[in-house]
Amino acid sequence: MKSYDITIDLKQKIVNGAYKPGAPIPRREELLSCYDASKGTVQSAINQLIEEGFLEAHGAKGMFVSNNPPHLYKIGITIPKQVRGTDSIDLFWRNILKEASKLEKSESGYSFKFYHGIGMDEAANDWETLFKDIENHKISGLILIEHWRLPEVTFYELSKKIPLVIFEHEEMPRSNIYSVWFNYNHLIDMALDRFHAMGTIKIASITNAELPPDYTFHYMNELKKRGMYYSDELVQGIALGHYEQFWTERIAKLLFSRGEENPNGLLILNQNLIPFVLKALREIGKIPGRDLQVIAHSDFPLQTPRYEGVELVGFNDSEALMKSIELLNKHRQGILSAPKLMLDAYWDTRS
Repeated sequence: MKSYDITIDLKQKIVNGAYKPGAPIPRREELLSCYDASKGTVQSAINQLIEEGFLEAHGAKGMFVSNNPPHLYKIGITIPKQVRGTDSIDLFWRNILKEASKLEKSESGYSFKFYHGIGMDEAANDWETLFKDIENHKISGLILIEHWRLPEVTFYELSKKIPLVIFEHEEMPRSNIYSVWFNYNHLIDMALDRFHAMGTIKIASITNAELPPDYTFHYMNELKKRGMYYSDELVQGIALGHYEQFWTERIAKLLFSRGEENPNGLLILNQNLIPFVLKALREIGKIPGRDLQVIAHSDFPLQTPRYEGVELVGFNDSEALMKSIELLNKHRQGILSAPKLMLDAYWDTRS
């Protein structure tokens, strides 16, 4: 038997549970007899499985299945752009990457593989590697960031091959697609309560134009319920992309160049927009905390400096990652889970 065939057979026995995590596999003499192969051929197969993380060598004791083999403990995470640094990527993507790397260095047993360009880069992406890894049981599940960028056919083809976790406000119709989402209504309510307590009742908001409209309607309704000033023109959305800085600065200046009609509060509902908004406010002489109250969304753990005069409220990306892993583990164990988990918002508690 060829080395490749031996690798596939041994791996299949590990994946099927014939050889369980931490258990020994047959001694070399048994493998030579079982596969009718030379020492070199068998050793080549074993080396491949060690490299892939399925086996560990324990010296004279022999070969053992890894305690944390990849088909159970390695999770794939897709990143929409082909990015090798972190300076220019979405702050949520950056946080997920950092939290995954931090978890990998802990004693959790989990490891991660990142697949870049899945959704935005047609010319340079890791699609081929991803499909090969799924086929070869090198990952146990997949966390898809911005899954909506994928063609629908491709998305559902993936869901047939491996359990998925997506960050989505709606439940998916398939039993192996799980949604983790962020309770923006909770965040909006917290921010409006804080504004109201400070006597700030005329509020402008700037958000990501891709945020579901339901949250804008909730925001408008909550303003009215609290007796706060409401105006369509004070609610503005920005399409994140190459020109987000230009348009964010332009809209911020327009919102606060109305003389006596200026809002006295500003809610920024996407953390990527904060530095652009603050730059625009500085340029027109508006100081957060002095001329207006500013509350902004920001994910935790924070990767940004403190912004003077700005209160931050947001979601815990470490919690989002752990909940995603929990859903994938329960699916693997055959434990029924709710198809959607909602995460609540928190205030920044840094001193």
